[in-house]
Amino acid sequence: MARLDSNNHTDDYSSIVNTNPNTAFVTRKRFWFFYMFLLTIFYLVVHVIGTPAGVSWTVINILHTFVSFLLLHWLKGSPIESGDFSQGIYDKLTFWEQIEEGNQFTPTKKFLSLVPIVLLLVTSYVDYNHLFVNLVATCAVLLPKLPPMHRVRLFGINQD
Repeated sequence: MARLDSNNHTDDYSSIVNTNPNTAFVTRKRFWFFYMFLLTIFYLVVHVIGTPAGVSWTVINILHTFVSFLLLHWLKGSPIESGDFSQGIYDKLTFWEQIEEGNQFTPTKKFLSLVPIVLLLVTSYVDYNHLFVNLVATCAVLLPKLPPMHRVRLFGINQD
């Protein structure tokens, strides 16, 4: 039995250079911490106003779904347009498709896919009554992240 050469292994993400300054911040661990911190703060704000824990987590999950779907999978192009930077190569790509040059299963994309799953698990653990709503919200934000959906526009929506 021969050992596989480590050069053939494609999980070495240290060689990925993110040349898009619009998405470079997402790959930093500080952003990941800040992202989790924001979700926690939003939960505390919703919970402090008097809603039960299960409803609070469901509200956070649904808000997270809408915001992340809009920002990651709906809006296209680059907000920063400098003279020699993109030359239009990112104009028809969503933010998700621009992250780490479109490579799949990178640590950043794994993290951004794991967050909705963890939110679903937390909402189901705290209050099982809202499972269907939370499951639909989680599927709505996870399906566009799957590799077969890369650069796919369903029914021609958002295709321009």
